[in-house]
Amino acid sequence: MTALELEDAYPLTALQSGMLFHSAYQEDSATYHDVFTLILRGPYQSDTFRVALRGVMARHSVLRTSFDLTGFDEPIQLVWQDVEPPVEELDLSGFEDPRQRLSIWREQEKHRPFDWEAPPLFRAVIHHLDTDWFALTLSFHHAILDGWSVASMVTELLDRYAAGLQGVPQAPAVPPPSSFRDFVAREKEAVASPQTERFWREALADAPVTALPRLPGYRTGDAEDTVSHAVPLDDQLVEGLERVARQARVPLRTVLLAGHLRVLALLTGDSDVVTGIVTHGRPEHEAAEQVLGLFLNSVPVRVRTDVPSWEELIKRVFAAEVAFLPHRLYPLFEMQRLSQRSPLIDVLFDYRDFHVYQDLGPGGVVQVEESEFFEQTNLPLSANFTWSPQAGGLELKLKYDITQFSADQVVRAGEHYRRVFAKIAEDPAADPRDSEELLAADVASVEGWNATGVPREFVALPDVVARRVASSPDAPAVWDGSWLTYAEFGARVRGLASVLREQGVRLGDVVGVCLPRGADLIVAVHAVMAAGGAYMPLEPDYPDERLSFMVSDAGARVVITEEPGRFPGSVVVAPTESADGPAFALTIPPTAPAYLLYTSGSTGRPKGVLVSHEAIANRLVWMGEAFPLGAGDRAVQKTPFTFDVSVWELFWPLMEGAGLVVAPPGVHLDAAALVELMRAHSVSMAHFVPSMLDAVMEVPDLDVPSLRRIVCSGEALPSSLVAR
Repeated sequence: MTALELEDAYPLTALQSGMLFHSAYQEDSATYHDVFTLILRGPYQSDTFRVALRGVMARHSVLRTSFDLTGFDEPIQLVWQDVEPPVEELDLSGFEDPRQRLSIWREQEKHRPFDWEAPPLFRAVIHHLDTDWFALTLSFHHAILDGWSVASMVTELLDRYAAGLQGVPQAPAVPPPSSFRDFVAREKEAVASPQTERFWREALADAPVTALPRLPGYRTGDAEDTVSHAVPLDDQLVEGLERVARQARVPLRTVLLAGHLRVLALLTGDSDVVTGIVTHGRPEHEAAEQVLGLFLNSVPVRVRTDVPSWEELIKRVFAAEVAFLPHRLYPLFEMQRLSQRSPLIDVLFDYRDFHVYQDLGPGGVVQVEESEFFEQTNLPLSANFTWSPQAGGLELKLKYDITQFSADQVVRAGEHYRRVFAKIAEDPAADPRDSEELLAADVASVEGWNATGVPREFVALPDVVARRVASSPDAPAVWDGSWLTYAEFGARVRGLASVLREQGVRLGDVVGVCLPRGADLIVAVHAVMAAGGAYMPLEPDYPDERLSFMVSDAGARVVITEEPGRFPGSVVVAPTESADGPAFALTIPPTAPAYLLYTSGSTGRPKGVLVSHEAIANRLVWMGEAFPLGAGDRAVQKTPFTFDVSVWELFWPLMEGAGLVVAPPGVHLDAAALVELMRAHSVSMAHFVPSMLDAVMEVPDLDVPSLRRIVCSGEALPSSLVAR
């Protein structure tokens, strides 16, 4: 094309730029590629339709627009003087099920890209279905048209087409009194306005992050995939909401927005909520509805919902709407820059009343029988309220990304909308803070999810290990340079436990253990439990000051250590000590403390946490059922015993009769040495925090044929690491 064919050029809006960036980033995604299909009854004449479409394109510059994203100082849109109508025709009438073929085509069309430099950025596709039945599909990039513009375009196109079929001369192609260029200029004025910037800076200063919980059950994946769930709103309910709106002297949209905000409060548990709301910036004159383009913005609205009546909540919402109205053209991108938060919006509210469709009523030469509109944004969830001429009333569709929400979760959210709207319509003077009835179904579900208790007879860990010692005395139990059999291990545990009893250790007493990782450490923690005490890990690398604090704070009178000089005033026992005193009978109750771990103290003074025998026994018995270990298995003990993950390494393998390979001190920090240790001793199960597993995966010689299970916990586990 030459410069002579160019009619106009001007910058993109912020929303257009964002949409195009997203499309470029995910080329095969259907996000922002809208597909609108009308099933029409009436005659189809190709030449007449093309003339009608050419007339519409002549009136509206956005239908003759292309984008140049790199050739100028900033991305611009170019309007061309004359563009050929992009009409395609396909005959499906010969297929057994033309509608099914149409659906297949629609799915494919969602992923058919546009050449942004070649106008127009829409396609009009005709599918012949049967005699006097055809489908008209407008496929377009959302960056050129909003929903109102699509409705206005379709109405004008079908009016012109119907007139052509009846021989009525085409109306002159006179452009509307304003254009999309005017909106672009007004947005730039808003960005430059100090008052508007100040309004949004103050509004967002301490705004909460209102994000819906992501519950288990959604599909994992990288690309958005949006579906919708229709929430039925019967005529009686809608009439009740309209009555409330009239009494409050506000638009119905405000009542619906109030209900939407209350639902967000219920779903998040926070009465101070923020939602996005779709606003438009059409010119404010009588011909505004005729202008085509993308006149949209999404702005955050913040309202506290803990008010004494629905009426008061509706007033608050209306006040919030009125407040942002003069500032609604300020782009969401600029708000995110001001607040240094992205994204600002997790859930979007959208209210649409495209009354231009009412001009397509019955009686015309071409009848609209059905319609289907596909649109997909990159927002996780949106509540779309639409007055639909086909449905004959108000529709609510929850559009959601199935890679973030499950269908079950969205269906439950839809039920909340119905219950909240019913409450508003029933008694707008009632207190919305009374959530017991509204949340009854959710409370029942949570109680059901948590009803996972399994009746088990409690057996203390020392008793379980003692049974293994008796049943498999010659099996290998603990390796630390050489193997201790279960009989040898059991004898050392009993001997050290007897020493502890002689030193006065009784049920529930805390005993410090300050030893490097090795067989002595394994024997010591088991001996403390066997004596009835609760072991407290004392890392030898800790400063003396911290060790003294922990011993004093926990009231640990006895310490097992090889460094007696570090614990003046304590009764010190060496890990190799043994006594042949009389056997002692000890019954450990479920609530007795098993071990005491201290927090790191990174946020202040370290705090001790006691864990009961019942809690750890329940955890380890469950692990044995979920991930069975046998006598032939080998587990590696590498986690510092000051971390809670170490507990299952220290006890679980020996409860199950497996062998425990103890990593020498420091090996847990050397990925290559750890891999070699596991390979040399046929380790079949190991635990890693994801960051350590990532380091292990970098070891060149990673072959450990015996390793059949890796347990990960302690950090988020990236899907990319799982894939490796």
